[in-house]
Amino acid sequence: DHEGRPVIGASITLNGKKAVATSDADGKFLFHAISLPAPSSIQVTYLGMEAKKITLQPPYHDLLIRLNDKINVLGEVV
Repeated sequence: DHEGRPVIGASITLNGKKAVATSDADGKFLFHAISLPAPSSIQVTYLGMEAKKITLQPPYHDLLIRLNDKINVLGEVV
């Protein structure tokens, strides 16, 4: 999240491929046996947070991804 805590169960989609991963209890994820063209991008989504698209360039390494809370403005209910 925006404070650096791991987000458990975030969906990570590899754009252009039919590959989806889910973050674990430590916020980590892994795509198995996929060759990535350069550049590639991933989309990270989690309920209640803004989606984030990240472009990847080789060499691929650990990423620190911070998601921001999605702010929903509700009108006053009368």
